[in-house]
Amino acid sequence: MNFTFSVDNHTTFEMIETSFETMFSKKREIILHIDASKCTTLRFKTIMRLVPLLEKYHKDSHKYLKHTTIIVSNPFMTNVVNFSLQFIDTPSPVNICTLSKL
Repeated sequence: MNFTFSVDNHTTFEMIETSFETMFSKKREIILHIDASKCTTLRFKTIMRLVPLLEKYHKDSHKYLKHTTIIVSNPFMTNVVNFSLQFIDTPSPVNICTLSKL
């Protein structure tokens, strides 16, 4: 099952959590697509604030999440996400794409 959600500068922690709840409630294998291309600022600190949420869904992620694609607006954002992923236990492969490479 493909599951897509968008993230922008106004996306809240609660909005992301709701997306995760919906996604994992299906109890099926998931290919996740996160469109963060509308984020004009994306900082390491902001990404790391998501760690408690990721830990909350850790079991479901390992069980159902098969692959994740994150779309960002530019190569700098790609570097920020790649750097952040070093500090997060990702249960499946994560591919980061810029809009120009789609």
